Amino acid sequence: MADPKSVAQLRKAFTEQSIKSSMDTADNIYKAGKNQEQRKQHKIIKSIEAGKAWSGDVFDIEGIGHAFNREAIGKDFKDAIKDAEAPGTVGDLMISQLQGDHVATMERAFRVRHQSRVRGDIHSIGRRYGMAHDAGIFKRGLEGYLAAILRKSKDNQ
Repeated sequence: MADPKSVAQLRKAFTEQSIKSSMDTADNIYKAGKNQEQRKQHKIIKSIEAGKAWSGDVFDIEGIGHAFNREAIGKDFKDAIKDAEAPGTVGDLMISQLQGDHVATMERAFRVRHQSRVRGDIHSIGRRYGMAHDAGIFKRGLEGYLAAILRKSKDNQ
């Protein structure tokens, strides 16, 4: 088996869509706070990979994904593990996973910011049902966790 060789790289979906656009937005908010410029909406780059572009229409639900394309990031991850005889490095997996997660988080935030009230309500129904259920996050999750800590602390007296 050959020594591991790094195959991953920082991809535009991460460096441009996530990092640069977030830095630009932070700079704009800072300057707007000092009355140096008008506050602007966070900019989304419509095309990250060649040949795949989003129209910019927030109602183009399918097309929004082109602005947050993570195919190259996923390919880096797969390339790092596809050949046991010429493996990538653990760093490749970490870099690819973190970049992909960050871009996916930005996409979800963008979609939520632009969804309709009705769409938001519909998407939250399942979560709300789970929250209200006796086996949900509040009753079994949070209260159950604190009750378990209390039981353990009383057992140790």
